[in-house]
Amino acid sequence: MLPGRFHWDPLLTPPSLSPYRPRTTRFLTLHRQAGVTLKVYGITATDELPPPATVAAAIGLAVDYLATPRPPCWRAGIDWSNLPGYGIGSLIVHRGRTTVFAVLDWWVDENILRHHVWAAPAEPAGPFESLTPADVAICVWELAVLQHERAAWLRHVLTPDGTADFDAYLADRFDPTAAPSS
Repeated sequence: MLPGRFHWDPLLTPPSLSPYRPRTTRFLTLHRQAGVTLKVYGITATDELPPPATVAAAIGLAVDYLATPRPPCWRAGIDWSNLPGYGIGSLIVHRGRTTVFAVLDWWVDENILRHHVWAAPAEPAGPFESLTPADVAICVWELAVLQHERAAWLRHVLTPDGTADFDAYLADRFDPTAAPSS
C-alpha cells in the first residue's frame, strides 16, 4: 500500500458509500465551430440540467482547447499530442452536487479517444479549471454516455467494410430511455 495515497485497506470492512441513484442525462445540442463538431450532453445530480451559461462556457473552453496546438509528446516513437484527428467528439457538462464538470472526449487516429476534464464550483458558478493533471477521469454517470459513443463510433466509423459515415455518427445520440443508465 502506498502511504497517504489510498485510504481503504481491502482486507478491512468496506467503506460506507452513498447509494447509487440514476441521474438525468440529456443530449443538449450538436455544436459546430472552428472545424470542431461536438455532441453536447448534460447530466445533473439535481433537478435541473446545467444552466445555459455554464454549458456555453464549457463549449467555449472545449473548442478553444481543441484549437490550441499541443507541444510534442514523443513516447515509443510516436508524437501522442498530435495524432491525426477528425474534429469530432463529445462534451459532457455534468452538474454534480457541489461541482460542475466539463468532460471532453475527441476521436483521433481512427480508434483512440482523447480525454480532458475541467471542474468549476456549482454554486456560486465559478471558472473552470483543468483536472486532467490530477488524473481525474470520469464517473459512472459519464461512462454511460461514453459507452454509447464507443458503440456509435464502431457502428458508423470503424465499420467492417471500412466506410466511415461521420454524419451518421453525429446523428447517433445517447438516449437514456432507450438504454439503461444504471
